[in-house]
Amino acid sequence: MKSDKKDNEKPQDDRHLVDINNSDTELNIDESFQVFWEKNKGSIVQWIVIILVVSVGFQLFKLYENKQNVNLQDEFLVSLETEDLRLAFANNHKAEPLAGLNFLKSANEVYAKAEYKEASVLYKKSTDALVGTALHAKVWMSYAISLIKSGDKTAGIKELEMLSSTETAFDAVKADALLKLIILAVDEKNVSAVDDYIARLSMIENTAYTLQRAEKMKEDYL
Repeated sequence: MKSDKKDNEKPQDDRHLVDINNSDTELNIDESFQVFWEKNKGSIVQWIVIILVVSVGFQLFKLYENKQNVNLQDEFLVSLETEDLRLAFANNHKAEPLAGLNFLKSANEVYAKAEYKEASVLYKKSTDALVGTALHAKVWMSYAISLIKSGDKTAGIKELEMLSSTETAFDAVKADALLKLIILAVDEKNVSAVDDYIARLSMIENTAYTLQRAEKMKEDYL
């Protein structure tokens, strides 16, 4: 028997998808995906991230093998055994993409403990090491979000601005960055910024759902 409870529910306030007021609500970095993904994103996104990390990691591993950099490759494999070894390898080879993977794993673990300041430092190191790889833009997004959640909203917004404009990022990532900026601007009642972000979002292909979300937020809260 269906309940009539939905008739009395209030509209969801999308402005606080980003943890503006430092609540315990986790930031959903995949909120701009299609409706289907909204219903199933938990398992889908988890598997996509796992597949992407494994795929990129394998490609990087093969790259070092092809360069016959066997010592570094072997050192990387050993570093996976413990957290201390993982970070030691990463700090000793900061410019190497393999180090970026180690920084990323450590950053994710720290972020999960809500230690956002430390996570932002590790995400930054991972972002720098993964330039030119398929993971770079996504890790950059995590860096920006960790800055915001650590309380440095100005720095986080700056990173989102740069990410949303970079030519090397996938359109989906740029659109997601713009949606985060719109949410923040709506919360600040900054109408001109919201209009600017929406205009930029409308210029990105295949973002109809994200654009609809942004326009609805503007209509409901400004």
